[in-house]
Amino acid sequence: MFSPHQLVLWAFVGPPADGQIGLHNDGNPWNNQSDNLRWGTKKDNYADAVSHGTLGRGDLCPRARLTEHQARAILADDRKYKEIAVEYGVCHSTVSHIKNGRNWSHLQEP
Repeated sequence: MFSPHQLVLWAFVGPPADGQIGLHNDGNPWNNQSDNLRWGTKKDNYADAVSHGTLGRGDLCPRARLTEHQARAILADDRKYKEIAVEYGVCHSTVSHIKNGRNWSHLQEP
């Protein structure tokens, strides 16, 4: 099943490269004009969502269970992941994702 913007991209741009998805340049999912669309990666889509204000980063993300202060404390904590997780009321995989830069990666930027 294809979405309208994917169909427009196929028709006017051509097929996507492996792993690419259809993206809206202006962040408006209802604007499916060909000049507003491009193929890109999921990482591009996330960056677009942050820049368009449709997805918050860090504790601005609607699904965030931790504050930026807590995420920084987790990064600095040398205890076992399970011990840290218990303290913050999250699962140990959340701690792992923070420590390995999959979540809250902007805190690890230079």
